[in-house]
Amino acid sequence: GTTLLIPNTIVIEGAVVTAALPQMEVKEDTLIFNADAFKVPEGSVLEDRVKKLPGAEVDNEGNIKINGKTISRILVNGKEFFSNDKDMAMKNIPTEIVDKIKTYDRASDQERLSGIADGNEETVIDLTVKKGMNRGWFGNFDLAYGTEDQYANRINLNRFIDDNFQASIIGNIHSNG
Repeated sequence: GTTLLIPNTIVIEGAVVTAALPQMEVKEDTLIFNADAFKVPEGSVLEDRVKKLPGAEVDNEGNIKINGKTISRILVNGKEFFSNDKDMAMKNIPTEIVDKIKTYDRASDQERLSGIADGNEETVIDLTVKKGMNRGWFGNFDLAYGTEDQYANRINLNRFIDDNFQASIIGNIHSNG
């Protein structure tokens, strides 16, 4: 005996492996939510996505709590954004640019400046922007016109240049005739 083997090769184009994106992970004292694991309609803003996070509450006045802790600031890539105006950030940052939503306690402004612990930590949301979306413009423009010379328009324009530059232009005009 000799056995003759004839090759019979089947070539496939490729394989796609799909898995569910983990909703969150915990690293030391930081909760890290994978933003894309919480589906929202196209064109949604940050507030819509935060409301879907486990343990998150957003009331009618724009106060945010995550796991019972009140959020005092919203950061983008670790830096202040919209100064201390959480509501402005929640209602204007588009969800498409957000990769991760981190929450953690950080030292107060006074402690960070002086280096002396004052025990006044604040809980923050720190957004990580998706790669490729931290360099460019984003925003929206709304225009409305009604009867008897009633009109309204609103503009929200934001600019990122890597981690070095952030700017926003917000405008709102309304007339009741």
